[in-house]
Amino acid sequence: MPVAEKILTLDAGNSRVKASLFEGETLVASHSVGREDMPALMELCRSYDPDGIIYCAVGHDLPDEMLRGLDALCEGHLLKMEHDTPVPVGVRYASPSTLGLDRVAAAAGAAVIFPGEALLVVDAGTAVTLDVVDAAPAFRGGNISPGIYLRLKALHGYTAALPMVEPDGATPPFGYDTVTAIRSGVMRGLGDEIAASFRRAQGEYGVARLVISGGDAPLLLPLLDSIKDEVVFVPDLVARGLLAIYNYNAS
Repeated sequence: MPVAEKILTLDAGNSRVKASLFEGETLVASHSVGREDMPALMELCRSYDPDGIIYCAVGHDLPDEMLRGLDALCEGHLLKMEHDTPVPVGVRYASPSTLGLDRVAAAAGAAVIFPGEALLVVDAGTAVTLDVVDAAPAFRGGNISPGIYLRLKALHGYTAALPMVEPDGATPPFGYDTVTAIRSGVMRGLGDEIAASFRRAQGEYGVARLVISGGDAPLLLPLLDSIKDEVVFVPDLVARGLLAIYNYNAS
């Protein structure tokens, strides 16, 4: 890939596609579009007028017609991230062909921002991933867990009487009614899960910092009080990892 001034990163998640435009290392614009609205996504990409584009997908790929349009938009400077794409972190994973590309991108982003540090990288979205990146840097593996909405939806969908609860609202240490009992159980339970994973990663890999990103990260941050001094919120982590991967291939 050629070196480019304006690079557009596209992170196609389970429900939305996040588009982030960088000029050099500076993030200048970021928007997300529903996966089903390809015309709106294409119009957004045209408005950015990028010199280069890097794209990765979780689950289903974007339509071929969309990818051809993106390739034409940047005059052939489209890098589609796949499992054999060179990346600036080692991958020590038993089944690399099944490893989510967004997990690799988040690991690359964290390693670039915090070079030489062992990290626990948490991406809190539909699913929550908790991955260890050692100081080398190398991706060592991690865990995948249901996200906040999946947990709330499962309690409602697989029981006869429990209501569907929104994540916004009070989360007392112990719920004082059914709604707060569900919300606190789900959200504080996930917060405790993340904190416990960090402590284990400290012991096993010498991890010194937890880097968290994803749409639900702001909801979880207040619940990570026990490790707050080691937590850093990086909202554009996957995008920065994709940028690093584009530049790695360009050089």
